[in-house]
Amino acid sequence: MKQCCFQLSRGVFFITLCGLIGWCYETILTSILWERFCGFFARGFLHVPVCPIYGFFALMLLAIFQIPFLRRLRSWKYAAAVFLIGTTVSTVLELISSYLLEWILGVSLWSYADWWLNFEGRISLFSSLLFGGLALALFFGVLPLFFWMEKKLSLEWRFVIGFSCGAVLIIDLILTLI
Repeated sequence: MKQCCFQLSRGVFFITLCGLIGWCYETILTSILWERFCGFFARGFLHVPVCPIYGFFALMLLAIFQIPFLRRLRSWKYAAAVFLIGTTVSTVLELISSYLLEWILGVSLWSYADWWLNFEGRISLFSSLLFGGLALALFFGVLPLFFWMEKKLSLEWRFVIGFSCGAVLIIDLILTLI
């Protein structure tokens, strides 16, 4: 039971870290596209600067790359697989998420309607390619950072951080939905 709680807190911490990085990515990209700073709380639907969808996408990609065939790839083949699978999975999940979030929240949280080669404004070729780049950043940047952070923290501190992140996200989600 204790091990399960530690693994759950580890996953929540990872989701939060990736969600924070996703929020930063969206804030920077939107500011560039709008040619002005979009504001610190203009992205996502939570009050905290976290877009959890990036964390869930990252977990999905990590699970996919546990497939033995993909684990054996090396060098440029691994990087190419990360980019192609990251692009494909993120695009499919973004499309599904757009329908689910619109159904649950009653609003569309993003639109690529003005972007070239888009589908119903929910996905686009350019955003999909950006997600492929983010998948590369995940595997070659974020994961090493996450493992480094884990090494620096005791098991108890990792649990406290993961539990705290989870509590904040759940409270924020409740406040957002009511």
